[in-house]
Formats: sequence, C-alpha cells, structure tokens
Amino acid sequence: MLISRREVLKRVAFTAGAGALSPMLINLQAQASGEAELMPKRFVFLVRSNGLRPYGIDPVGIVDRMTAAGKRQHQSLYTDELSELELHEDLKALDPLKPRLNIIQGLSAAMNVGAHTGSYGALGAFRCSEAESPTGATIDAVLAEAFPSIFSHLGLAMDAPGRHIMNPRLSSAGANNPLSYYADPMGAYKDLFGSVLGGEKIQKQIAMDRSLLDFVKDDIKRVEKELPASEREKLGHYLGAYESMREREVKIQERADAIRRGAPKADDKYASELGVDRLEAHMDMAAAALITGLSQVVTVRMDHLGHHYKGLGMGGLSLHGYGHNETDAGRHPTVDEITGEEGIRRVRRCHFQMMAALAEKLDAVPEGGGTMLDNTLIVMLSESGDAHHCSFGTFPFVTLGGLGGALKTGRYIQYPAGRNASNNDRRSITNFYHSVLHAAGKPMQRFGTRDNSLLADIDQTAPLPELMA
Repeated sequence: MLISRREVLKRVAFTAGAGALSPMLINLQAQASGEAELMPKRFVFLVRSNGLRPYGIDPVGIVDRMTAAGKRQHQSLYTDELSELELHEDLKALDPLKPRLNIIQGLSAAMNVGAHTGSYGALGAFRCSEAESPTGATIDAVLAEAFPSIFSHLGLAMDAPGRHIMNPRLSSAGANNPLSYYADPMGAYKDLFGSVLGGEKIQKQIAMDRSLLDFVKDDIKRVEKELPASEREKLGHYLGAYESMREREVKIQERADAIRRGAPKADDKYASELGVDRLEAHMDMAAAALITGLSQVVTVRMDHLGHHYKGLGMGGLSLHGYGHNETDAGRHPTVDEITGEEGIRRVRRCHFQMMAALAEKLDAVPEGGGTMLDNTLIVMLSESGDAHHCSFGTFPFVTLGGLGGALKTGRYIQYPAGRNASNNDRRSITNFYHSVLHAAGKPMQRFGTRDNSLLADIDQTAPLPELMA
C-alpha cells in the first residue's frame, strides 16, 4: 500500500522523538500536519535609539476618529482597524503589510530609569540604570532559551567600523549575564555563513581559527591535571566554550545546503564606512539567519546616539544632536541644512523601510499554508520609549506578524498614557511581553517587574486582550 508524504513525515517524526528532532524535521512535520501551532516560531526585535515618537507613527486623522468615538487621546483605551486608516507618511513602506501590522501606543514602562536609555530594562521590564548590570533576563533571551537553535540568540549591533563583538546593554540571559552582539557585519557573516560559502580568504581564516582552538584544547588537557581545583574549573569553562563552538560548526555543516540557498551576498555594504550600509547588511543577515534556520531569535540594535547618519545626508550632527535640535534648535543648531525634526524623520523612514524589507523577505518564503512571516513576530521599539529623553510613561511598539494567528493583527491600539495614574485601562510593557510569551506558547508566571505607577489591582502578568487572538 502506498503511504502519503504526510504520513511518512508523521511516522518519521514519531520514531525520531520530539526531543531529538532537528529544526528542519520539525518544520517538515509541521507542514505535513498542517497544524499552525506546530509551525516554527521566530522573533525579531529591532531596537532604535532617540525615541519612537508617538506622533511619528500615529495613523493620519486618528485623533479625529477617537473624538468621533467619544474617546480622548492619551486618556482612553481605543482600538481601530488599520484597514480603515492611512498610515503616517514615514510608515508608507509598511502599506503592503498593513494586514500583518500593529501599532501599539500608551503602554507604561515606569519601572525603567535612565536619561537616554532604559538599557536592559527596555527588553526586560526591570529597573536598570545606564551603569548597572542586568538584574534579570530580557524577553529575547527568554525566547532564545525556549526556542533553541544553532545561534540561539543572534545579536547584531550598529557601532563604529572596526569593532567585532560588543555589549550594547540591551539583552541579558539573567542577572549579571549580558549577551554580546556582532558589531562588524563581515565578522558576523564569517561566523554565520563563511564556513559554508565564504571565499578563499574567509575559508583560510576559519581554518586558522580551528587550528588555534585545537591547540588550545590540547594545551588545556595537558595541564589540567596539574592545576588546583579552582584553576581546573576555569579551564573547564574554556574547554566547554571550545566544544560548543565546534558543535555549532558541525550543525552549520549539517545545514549547508539550506545556508547556500538562503545566505546573502557579502557585497560592498558589509565593509562600508556608511552606517546605513552596515545596518542594511545586518538586516540582510537577520533575514538569512531566520530563513536558513540558523536562529529563531534575532535582536538588532539599529543605531546609537553617537551615530552620524552620513548616508542620509546628516553627517554634521550625531543622532544625539538631532534629538536635541528637534526641541531646542537655538542651543543645538543643525549644520546639515535641515531641521532636527526632518533629520529624525529621515532616520525613522529609513528604519521602517528596513523593517518592511525584512518582512518582505520572510513573506516570500512559503511555509505550511502561508509564509514564514505568518509564523514570525517582528517588534520595533526604542530603548528610550517615546522620546529622546526618557520619560517611560509611554512606550510605543510597532509589530509585524501574528505568530501563526496567536496575535490579532491589522490593529491600532492606544492605552491611556502615564499621567492618568488612576485609569483602570492602563497597562505596562510587562503585559506586552507576557502577550508575546502566551502567543509563543511559552507563558511564564512572572516576567520583569511591576510598574508601580499602575493601580495595584491591575494584573501585569496577564496578556493584553486587545492583542490576543
């Protein structure tokens, strides 16, 4: 009797055992079953500096629609369908993706502190000043542990050319356990894709790295028995790190065909002096890492306050300078012949164009009865909430994707803002992150810390009903 492809995949999945399934087999099993909850889930966090200003992402005419509905801006819970609304000019790149889009305004993040950044607290919903170590795990690290992959958490950060690895103070796996990011696009490319399809120069460098690691491993084994217990433990950690790198390389080789098909081309932008080029390279790698199965959780730090956007005609002032120029042009005059407001808009448009390009790459890959984007959640936020100088009373989010239908999409949601401390409809970013965890099928009893500016009887561990399907 002939057996269908679907039945074969189901039998293979059953005999392999769920714990031993490779990401590729899990994907095949999900597509064979047609069950949305089995589809791989992926997460991208796009974190920008200098604030995500609410008026810069609000749809056209939203205040008039709220007034007509008897609602007051910043003081009422209000929802609307984006299909009925015109997107802000700076979000026009997202127009084709409007059915998968959400704009979420008014969530409080008053548990955070900081002048220009909430640091780890932006993704962690806990108090962490700009100089402190993290006190807990951030949402991207929690999801990376829940959805392990070859690069469980892939961090890509904008920084000055020449830096390879850095700590942007955004992601942490737990207390005092920050996660590092790739700052150099070419260095990240080498680690992600180089061993499979890199040119001769990259292949030689990888071979040298392997030889060095093998030498270190042999050295460790030679001296290990002669050292005190405390020193043996330290060396054991080094050896464990080496073995992890080797294991990762084996897994990369197992996915070599998929990597060859989905890897980006390392063109001139990977070594460019222009930040917008390097950011585009990072976004290319984020998409490729998800498509090839190298990672299921990616965080991109899109810029920093010291960055000069020369590629957008803004080389005279840093992003920090433009943040001040927007509100105090007399003290902080622009030298690029544009206003601070126009400079901020250029950056905002650029970022949303890159967000749209990432989503379109995922939407072009069939998966199950839809595309990869259907099973992905892309979140854009700013580490400083709604402004250049943090107030944390309003922390906007823009999202794409619904995690297999677990989240409602195509919605505009506005919660009462921070100054309405007695409003029963107020919610915090903790509620948003619990929504993500519920939609991912990985609910937690507690994530982050309470926002004490909200009424005591508001459950901040509950998902947002306006967002949940």
